[in-house]
Amino acid sequence: MTALLPVFILAVAAASSLQEVSPEIEARLRALSPRDPEAYLILGEDVADAAQTPGETVLAKQLFGLAGALAPVQFGRSAALALADMEADPALAARYHVLAELLTVDQTSRPLRDEQEERGDGSLSVSAVIGVARALSHYRNGQGSEALAQLENENVRALFVTYATFIPGGVARFEEDCRRYRSRQRPSLTDRERYRLWRLELALLSGGQASLADDLLRRRGEPLAEVDPANVEESFGVDPSRCLWREGGWQEQEQGAAVESP
Repeated sequence: MTALLPVFILAVAAASSLQEVSPEIEARLRALSPRDPEAYLILGEDVADAAQTPGETVLAKQLFGLAGALAPVQFGRSAALALADMEADPALAARYHVLAELLTVDQTSRPLRDEQEERGDGSLSVSAVIGVARALSHYRNGQGSEALAQLENENVRALFVTYATFIPGGVARFEEDCRRYRSRQRPSLTDRERYRLWRLELALLSGGQASLADDLLRRRGEPLAEVDPANVEESFGVDPSRCLWREGGWQEQEQGAAVESP
């Protein structure tokens, strides 16, 4: 996702750079292992609390990013919120806040109604919400056939049409793009159009309430918050394969070390 690169390029570029640290922090860094991602988060908090130099701030951000990338389910939200708190730039902080929201609603605990329940309170069908979210995800990733397959379900399509005004070009353009862009060739979208698609997906997944979805989607004047919870290493600006601290920098992890999939 090209739109992300200017935002996180500093963190990516610094991920393997040599840094001066105290002997105590050096020892804790060398003890880190991808098998214990929480240790990255804890050390990040300690480094951030005591940071007095730009290098220490960068190190804390790297530790938070690695914690989130190594274990997005357990620690992704906490890592994103920690990074948001460290950002002086409101736009960058907003991206991390949105990432935290997206990682949160991606959990099985999201408060969506069961498909068989009567939905007289304005709640949305679980399968329809998930179907729309999958259609949007496939669309963004250039998987046109998969996106169109989701709309073959009448409930999914009905919900999709309900919110079509928030989809760039509406249903017609969406389907045309899906037929045109295949094999991971992504549709040509402006930053604002990509943002609106993310807002639609987030709104629908944030509780399954139609009124909440409408409220979230109709808010104006918010900063662009383009993030991808399916590609957490890019969103966190780190390379999770380089998660071992050796000789003052991040090195490739040991062969066979476990890394959690998002």
